[in-house]
Amino acid sequence: MRIIIGLILLVVLTHVAFVLFFSLLALTVNVYRNPGRIRNLPKSIPRYIVYVLVEAYFILFQNLRGIARWWRTEEKSELNLHSTNRPILCIHGYGPLQTGETWRTFGIFLREAGLTNFFTIDLKPPFGDVTKYAEQVRDRVERILRSTGHEKVDLIGHSMGGIVARYYIEVLGGTSKVERCVTIGSPHHGTYAAILPVTKVARQLRPGSDFLAELNASEGKNTGTRYCSVYSEWDEVIFPAENSRLRGAENVRLSGHGHMSPILSRRVAEKISQFLKMPADKSEKQTTSSAA
Repeated sequence: MRIIIGLILLVVLTHVAFVLFFSLLALTVNVYRNPGRIRNLPKSIPRYIVYVLVEAYFILFQNLRGIARWWRTEEKSELNLHSTNRPILCIHGYGPLQTGETWRTFGIFLREAGLTNFFTIDLKPPFGDVTKYAEQVRDRVERILRSTGHEKVDLIGHSMGGIVARYYIEVLGGTSKVERCVTIGSPHHGTYAAILPVTKVARQLRPGSDFLAELNASEGKNTGTRYCSVYSEWDEVIFPAENSRLRGAENVRLSGHGHMSPILSRRVAEKISQFLKMPADKSEKQTTSSAA
């Protein structure tokens, strides 16, 4: 029993240490690049500790879901044949414990908002290549369109998943199949957290990488797909925070969130559902930053 308790404590403390280290690193980079942001720092040490603990819980919670996914091979499909809304494909982020299971809670919130055609994908292998992941998304979209009879889908990508979605849309020709795309905490202009890992996908997501330079060459141009970029000013994985902003998109800045908590937030899900259901003429005009 002591061994089990010790292992549990070790896992919990490891997650807390991870979040604390990257939170302080992100905090330093964000304040250095924008000294005025210091006014938005947590007002007290206890409040900041609570933020770290809550984000550590969310990461641990999602990682446990990822482990559970190892024993499942099917991709999540919530098909409602009586629904008229476009199918939604959710694309997870980077890491061996990030899978379609990441979206379980978020999917519940979307269904509560009336968006019932909900699908996920498991990108493989875990430390692969954004371009290969985008090909998997392309194939998944084709299967979804065949099974639902719709002509287009909406994409929601978390972290790396948002970059995968953009590559599919802008490079692989997915714009004709994607009506709207939402990215959540995605490093459109790279993140310094990607400097530490040595995997190919991490190199692709570093600031100034050749991959991002090629992808962003068309940033802000009218592709036919409408974008929304949701990001947190205190994201401990994507920093500096403004690297998540995307030209030509509706950029939504969150407060009081880290990297994982937005996809476990009912409020964030409601904000995204509003964008997905918004009439076309209105969504075209909303390209300025807003807060949630």
